[in-house]
Amino acid sequence: MNYAYPPVVRIIFDAHLPQEATHTITGISRSELLVQLRALADETRLRILDLLLQEGELHAQEIVSRLELAKSSGSRHLSQLSATGYLTERQGSGKAKCYAINPERFRETMQFLQRYTHGA
Repeated sequence: MNYAYPPVVRIIFDAHLPQEATHTITGISRSELLVQLRALADETRLRILDLLLQEGELHAQEIVSRLELAKSSGSRHLSQLSATGYLTERQGSGKAKCYAINPERFRETMQFLQRYTHGA
């Protein structure tokens, strides 16, 4: 499966959501958005996304091997991307997990961020 995406946009945030903030847009709360953006604010996770963008679905071991990651590090990064919805995860043959980009999560994130560009 190959997905066509526009050029890569990298956004790095280290913001803290005020405790009283509860605003939601497109089904994503501001606190969820911050968690999602933090998941993207890591060089290794961006390398994983770039690899999956180029190759489509891959087994976890193949991702770890091709990016020359320690197994524990690769597992941690894949889990975070999967937990935030940027990757889909399925059981492959045997116990091997397969990962692919979830374009819907990127669309949701971009829709939320676009609200800041209105009038800009």
